[in-house]
Amino acid sequence: MINKIKKSIHNKFSNIFKFFFFLRYIFLIFLSAIVIFLTIPKFFDYNKNIDVLKSNLTNLYGLETKNYEEITYNFFPSPRLSLKNVSLNIVDSPTNFKTNNLDIILNIKSIYKFENLKLEKIIFSNSVIDLDIDESKSFLNYIKDLKKKIQFKSLKIELKKQKEIILSLKQINFLNFGYKKFKVSGNIFGKKFRLSFKKDNQDLLFKILN
Repeated sequence: MINKIKKSIHNKFSNIFKFFFFLRYIFLIFLSAIVIFLTIPKFFDYNKNIDVLKSNLTNLYGLETKNYEEITYNFFPSPRLSLKNVSLNIVDSPTNFKTNNLDIILNIKSIYKFENLKLEKIIFSNSVIDLDIDESKSFLNYIKDLKKKIQFKSLKIELKKQKEIILSLKQINFLNFGYKKFKVSGNIFGKKFRLSFKKDNQDLLFKILN
């Protein structure tokens, strides 16, 4: 009787292990399929479709792409197109951007349909903005009114008057979405600062730390 019980228990555990062993292979197949799906676009020539990308940046973000050095696709940490050494400007504005890297985060559904490209957000890294002080309010309004997601990492803003630099804000980090929306940090006069919008983005709170 005891041997029968032991045999029954052994068979049950054996079936359970076989089931998990089977699931492991299913998981590996599923994971491999995802990796292949995400990596194949890396072999596409995106320079052929750069006009579609430029059109999306203009229509969705109000940015005109002047020139760029290269464009590559990466799937980690999310599907994206990366443009190196890019020059842009805001439509109908003298404000110019120069960035070492522009990451354009793609909707996963559109990575194989470039004609129906969908942008989730854009990320500027190590950028410089030439901003005439008389145009600073216009630039702030552009950022506040922008509906699409945008993020700046290590941004440098050079405020100018008649083409002369009067103030440099360095290592600026901010985004226009999420719980850190419009929570700006950076460096001025060698000191760290924080800036945020108050009262429905009508007031600016500026604080130099320490």
